[in-house]
Amino acid sequence: MDLTSRQQRVNPRALVGKILLFNGIIFIVIGILAGGYTLVSQSGTTSTHGNGISTVAGLLALIFAGVGLLEALVGLVLWLLPGGASPAASVVNQYYAALGNQDYEAAFQYLDPFVGSPLGQTVTQAGFIERAQAYDAEHGRITSYSLAGFQANPSRRIYTIKVTRGSSAYRTRLRLSRQGYEWKIVDFERF
Repeated sequence: MDLTSRQQRVNPRALVGKILLFNGIIFIVIGILAGGYTLVSQSGTTSTHGNGISTVAGLLALIFAGVGLLEALVGLVLWLLPGGASPAASVVNQYYAALGNQDYEAAFQYLDPFVGSPLGQTVTQAGFIERAQAYDAEHGRITSYSLAGFQANPSRRIYTIKVTRGSSAYRTRLRLSRQGYEWKIVDFERF
C-alpha cells in the first residue's frame, strides 16, 4: 500500500472547518427549538401581556439560527474548499507517508538534525532507521494517519496525529519548528 498516493490527511484548515460546521449545526438546532417554543407558546393566545417571553424566544431563535447558518457555511467552505496543506502540515504528511511506505531514509530527512528522541537522546539516521524498523516489526506497518489536533504559533507547530497500525490505533505528537524557510520535526513521541 502506497500512502503517498492517498489524499492528504493532515490539514488544520479542514479540521477547523469540521468544527465550525458541527458548531453551526448545533446553533441551528437550538434556533429551531427556540422557534418551536415561540410557536407553541403563541398558539391560542390573544392577550399581549404574556408574549414577552415568546418574543425574546423568537428573537433568540432568529439569532441562533442565523449565527448557526453562517458558521455552518464558513465551516463547509473551509472543510471542502480545495487547497494545499500548510508547509508544516506538508512535512507531517510526507513524514508519515514515508513511514507508512517504510522509506525510513526519506522520513529521516524531515527531522531536525538535532532532534531529540523520546528518551531525550540525539538520533542518527542509522539509529532512527533501526528503531523505526523495530517499531514496525513489533506493532505492524502504518495503514493510515489523520489529524487529531494542532497548536500553532508563528514559528512552532504541534500536531496530534492519530496513527493506525493494523487493527490498533494511538495518538502521538509531533513538534515542528520553522528553520529559515523550512519546517522540521524537532520532537516526536512515537513512530
